[in-house]
This record gives sequence, structure tokens and C-alpha cells, in this order.
Amino acid sequence: MSDVARRAGVSPALASLALRHKPGPSPTSRKAVLQAADDLGYRVNTAASLLAKNRSHLIGVALDLSQSFHVEAVDHVYRVAEAAGYNVLLSAVTSSRPLDRATESLIEGSCEGILIVGMHSVPESLLGSPTRMPVAVLGHAEWTGSFDVVRTAGDLGVRSAVDHLVSLGHTRIAHVDGGDNSGAEERRRGYVEGMREHALGDLLHIQRGGNDEEDGLRAGRELLERAPATTAVICYNDSCAVGMIQAAEQAGLTVPEGMSIIGYDNSPVGRTSYLGLTTVAQDTRRLTEISVQRLIEGIENPARPHTETVLPPRLITRSTTGPARPGPAAITRGAADPRLP
Repeated sequence: MSDVARRAGVSPALASLALRHKPGPSPTSRKAVLQAADDLGYRVNTAASLLAKNRSHLIGVALDLSQSFHVEAVDHVYRVAEAAGYNVLLSAVTSSRPLDRATESLIEGSCEGILIVGMHSVPESLLGSPTRMPVAVLGHAEWTGSFDVVRTAGDLGVRSAVDHLVSLGHTRIAHVDGGDNSGAEERRRGYVEGMREHALGDLLHIQRGGNDEEDGLRAGRELLERAPATTAVICYNDSCAVGMIQAAEQAGLTVPEGMSIIGYDNSPVGRTSYLGLTTVAQDTRRLTEISVQRLIEGIENPARPHTETVLPPRLITRSTTGPARPGPAAITRGAADPRLP
């Protein structure tokens, strides 16, 4: 700023007003300052200006960029945060970079609050911090009253999927779950409750799955070996469902004639006309809006009580579900034991 002011022949204070497009400088002085800034390649450092006022107006977001739900949420995070006068700093969670390391970098980046997307826990380092940095979780973390949680009722979503399949005549319905991932336990519970509500508790089959297509493919192959009479599968998420579809097709089953498959999240891949995946949709836009708003409220008013907000899901039926096949004879891969383990 001093270099720009010296080159333009004005005071640093006048140069600052001109660069921030504030009233005060004459047209001649403003033009000289802007020309000097252009000549020197100077840009206003918004972060430095905010830190000078003891505020960064910066929200940190920890997320897994390999998950489509997380990526979709980021677009809405930027929109809501910027409308409220905040900037956004992202920190990725990867197989070699755990959540606590991702949040540490956000703290080091002078964030005023942290939004954790799609995780089921909050690092102890955040909860035990003497500064009690505001934290909001967009996902299925257990709500303890120490941070805000905004999530979808995953159990209701899977139960609606069971209802849909039963209405199509399916009884041999399996669940490829998400293992230890966020929301997996709640979705498993919804599957069990839904099956029991339809008096199908003795036909329960839960196959360990995971987050991605490879998990779905592996789980699908194992499921078709162990429970070949299965006619429908509800998967942990859409990526897992894509892998399950591959496993079914490799086994000689067409979708949905030979097997109906349902995903979760209504991701871009599931929405493609080519796949046409029946799925349980979360209102990603609204979930993100609420979680960012809660976080900003916590930053502006640290004494505000923390809340848990649960939104309803919505089943979207497309082309991967249809009437149940007649029976095990329709399976082209060979003899099948109709009993589920």
C-alpha cells in the first residue's frame, strides 16, 4: 500500500480509500492510485485486512472430495457463506490425511468456524479446545450438544425404499451397507425396521459394502454367492449401487428384470438418463444452507445453544427397480439356494 501511495503521490490512507472504491479521493487521485496499483501488480489482500480487525470472516470446510455428496455440498457452502460476508477455506480428508489433520490446517488458516461434511465424528482436539471454536457437522455425527448437527433421517429413507420394493412384490430384499461410514448405522437400522414392518424379518440379509463402486462390486459378488435368491438390493449410496449393478450384470442378471437396485444420495451419476438409478434423495441445498447458517450463528453468538436439525428424505423412482422376478429359476448363473443365510 505504501509503495502504491508513493508512486501515485498520495498518502497511504487516501490510496486505501481509492483501492476500496470508497468516497474521499478526487477523480484525479483515484485514477493515479489505480494506475499505480496496476503498474506494481498490487491487489488488495482481503484476508490481511480482516485479520487487522481481529476477524478473518473465514469458514473452514473439511470434506472427502472423492464423495459426490460432499462435492455437491461445497457449491452451496460458497453461495451461502459469501452471501453472509464470509470466505471459504477447504481442507480434504483422504486415506493418508485423517479428519483431525484436515481440521488442524483449518485452525492454522485462521478460520473462525469449521464445517465438517459427511463425517460421523468430531476430533477431540476441537471439542477440547480452550477457544471452543464453533463447529457444525453436515452428516450423521452423534449430537452431544457441543456442536450443531444437520442431517437427513437416513432410517426413514431406507424404510421408504423397502416399502417401494415390497409394493413391487419383492420379499427377498438385501442391504449392502456402508460399513463404518457416516450414516451407515442409521440406514442399516432403517432396513431392519422396514423389513420387520412387512413381516420379512426372517429374510434379513445385510452385506458389508462401503463408499465406492469397488465396494459395491465386491459386496455384490459376495451377496449373489451367499443369497442367490435375492431379487432386490438397497445400497448404502449411489456409487455402491453402481458397483452392485455391475455385479448383477456379471452374474447374468438384467436390471431391473432380474434384480432391482436402489441407491442413496441422488448423485449426478445416478441422475444420468443412461443409468436412471432409483435412489433416496437428500436435499443437499437445504442441508448445506442450514449447516452454514448454524455455523455462522455460532461464530457471531458463541453463547447460542447448539441444535440438531433432521430433514426428511425423498425416494425417487427411476428405471433400476421393477416387479419381482418369478423366482430363483430366473437366475441364469446356475442352481440357487432360495434360503437366505
